[in-house]
Amino acid sequence: MEKNSLVNDLWSSDARLSSQVWYGMNVATRFILLKRWGIEPTVDHQFKTVRAQQLAHFLEGVSKLGLSDEPHPQLCAKYHAISNLLGGYDVGYRDDGDRAWIYYFPPNSYAGGPMLPTPAMPASPQEVLEADFRAWHANNGVLLANDRLQFVLTDLLLLGGPFDAGYWHCADRPLAEHERFVKALGRERRAPGELPQFNIADWPIERRDSALRKYTAQYALGGIVEIAKARGMEEAADIAQQSHQTTMLAWCRTLVDRWELASMPPTKRLAALFERCWRLLGDDLQQTTDGRDVLLTHRTKVKVFSTLGYEAIPRPIEVAIATAWTTLSLCLGDRVEVTTEPAQSGGASHSHWRFHQR
Repeated sequence: MEKNSLVNDLWSSDARLSSQVWYGMNVATRFILLKRWGIEPTVDHQFKTVRAQQLAHFLEGVSKLGLSDEPHPQLCAKYHAISNLLGGYDVGYRDDGDRAWIYYFPPNSYAGGPMLPTPAMPASPQEVLEADFRAWHANNGVLLANDRLQFVLTDLLLLGGPFDAGYWHCADRPLAEHERFVKALGRERRAPGELPQFNIADWPIERRDSALRKYTAQYALGGIVEIAKARGMEEAADIAQQSHQTTMLAWCRTLVDRWELASMPPTKRLAALFERCWRLLGDDLQQTTDGRDVLLTHRTKVKVFSTLGYEAIPRPIEVAIATAWTTLSLCLGDRVEVTTEPAQSGGASHSHWRFHQR
């Protein structure tokens, strides 16, 4: 088995934990949409979310990784291998000369994160998973101004394959838009080869950690941004509350134990858990007290939104997160009410979270 030894050693333990904890919000949002909107609107949402990521990052990433002069099939396969490795995925690559392959090995991120094994793969409809490949892999040729570049999907874990995989090649004629993506599931399977050579291991650990945290943050909240664009901030905030609450409830007791917070009074314990969870993404919070209450000041603009183009976390999303954490407190013991005041979204220099026990 060809294996990149960097997969487990590339990041600090906290950076790996950021992916395991926060990436689940992306998938929780997808499952909520499937239940709430149905398959076709969820497919459309997934397509737009992934396409937005591609438009924001693909060409810049190609340049930063030094791939601009590669033949386009190899450029695409190397870009997706390296960029997804930086995002925590276990990936494979193969260069056949006229074709170049990308492989996504399990656990992938069907119901958690790429570093978190799960048996929940069958819960994701095929159409939603294919949207990822249609939105990004099949559109690389458009951004590269190559009207002959085609992506062929050969395997899906969901349909019994050993991995998600496919290859790029250049057709012998210009392609119509619908021809840029071809499904040839099960018709051909080639074993992965060695990953492309790159110098990520030479990067300082801080840079590697920052790349993983940024990747995680963009997918954790990127879908919420697209919901707001499509159906308004009220709908986005309601779904954000559900997906954030679901994800953090799954982790809260484990993290309280991991970080040895159980002996704290309820208000301080919840505030400490909240602070540590956001610090996983690289955010800077300062704790103070106001009588019996605990206050947390977001000393940095919330990176999970600033990386998506927002000057501040939108006020309805702040309220949704605070409400989710109020519910979460009941899983740990006594009720603690979480509110946000004042807020960056209202023009304040920092956001402030208040933890209050009646």
